[in-house]
Amino acid sequence: MRRDSGQTSASVVLMGCGNIGFRHLQALASMAIPVQIFIIEPVLALHPRIQALIGEESAKGRHRFALAASLAEAGVPAEVGLAVIATGSLHRRAAWEDLCAVTRPAAVIFEKVLFTTLRDLDEVGARLARQGIAGYVNCGRRGFADYHRLQARFASTGIPVDLAVAGSSYGLASNLVHFLDLAEFLNQAELVSLDFSGLEPATVSSKRGDYIEIFGRVEGRLSNGARFSAFCENREGLEIGVTLQPQGGAVLRLDERAGTLSEAGAVTPFGIRFVSGMPDLYEGLFQGRGSALTPYAASARQHRIYLNALRPWLGLSNATDDPCPVS
Repeated sequence: MRRDSGQTSASVVLMGCGNIGFRHLQALASMAIPVQIFIIEPVLALHPRIQALIGEESAKGRHRFALAASLAEAGVPAEVGLAVIATGSLHRRAAWEDLCAVTRPAAVIFEKVLFTTLRDLDEVGARLARQGIAGYVNCGRRGFADYHRLQARFASTGIPVDLAVAGSSYGLASNLVHFLDLAEFLNQAELVSLDFSGLEPATVSSKRGDYIEIFGRVEGRLSNGARFSAFCENREGLEIGVTLQPQGGAVLRLDERAGTLSEAGAVTPFGIRFVSGMPDLYEGLFQGRGSALTPYAASARQHRIYLNALRPWLGLSNATDDPCPVS
């Protein structure tokens, strides 16, 4: 494929276009800013679906697309405006190193769970800082306007806000990171501890193959005294609810699936967004405004606490930095 050095600042490299990567592609394709999108997906069985989307979007004449099984085939320029790394966590470090061997992104968005070891967390973070690359992690609730409104409301009181998540089959091992980040965002305070002793004694193989799923209860604390808990029951049927309670105050109940907020007997709409419908998270990077997503350093700190708390429960060693099979 042709190397297009004239479009470096308006180029995107998408590493991995499976389930979540395809959602990123849909969002990138809906940006108002014209870009060249290089899609790297080694699984050829996924290419027909990707090609179908490329055909639809190319007809609109806004963006240009290149699909390849590897970076070597793609003709990626030496500098790009953005990279999105949407592989599984076990392969994310290798994808990052492959990317850096070919191009230098001005900004990069990583999927979570970020990495399976602290070494990878630290070494990737050091490279981002050393090369001046803006790093973000896709904890997308920071892009919800209604969560911003709640954060501003809570900040005006200075009262810690306890956050509890409860439901079934919502992917606790992976999605716990989303809610830890939400707790930090709403409190503007840092996570300081996690307790996995309330988990069920056995893990379950994840639908992603090389990863595990966990069920039961996780509890934590934030630096301002706010409490955190997440409970996930091992039964059929996706259910999830979020409860927010300023300490000593009234309870707010969020149903993200229904898009509602219940408070003091009143039920009001609550805006829920999905990755595929959040092009603004990328557009801001091309417009010099940054992204609403979680900065890499903050998410890496959360991940460090998460991995160190979970690994002993799985029989893995923190001392030897054993890879933790969550993604």
